[in-house]
Amino acid sequence: MKDYLRHLLMLVLCVGTSCVLPAQTSTEYLWSHKADFIGGKAQGAATFALNGEGYVCLATSGKDFWKYTPSTNQWTKLPNFPGPPRKDAAAFTVNGKAYLVGGAVQSENGNDDMTDVWEY
Repeated sequence: MKDYLRHLLMLVLCVGTSCVLPAQTSTEYLWSHKADFIGGKAQGAATFALNGEGYVCLATSGKDFWKYTPSTNQWTKLPNFPGPPRKDAAAFTVNGKAYLVGGAVQSENGNDDMTDVWEY
């Protein structure tokens, strides 16, 4: 159920964002290929944008942290996330700060849900 709600929230945010974009006939909103993500598989990663840069965290190791800089089209490895390794965490930004919420950790019984919150 939590996965369903998280995916629904992401869909609403994505659709809500696209709904406010003006109708354009230019190439401004077309896809173009950028530098490949060099941090391995990003399945289950948390992502956010902050101060004009994109961030991918908790991708391969559950602790890794990467920054994408559009002006240079480059990925930079940042110091690892200091909390316990996890996947499927939620991330958002408010007033120039990023927040990482919850996620799941592997345990003997499968996955245990996390409820902690971290600020970046």
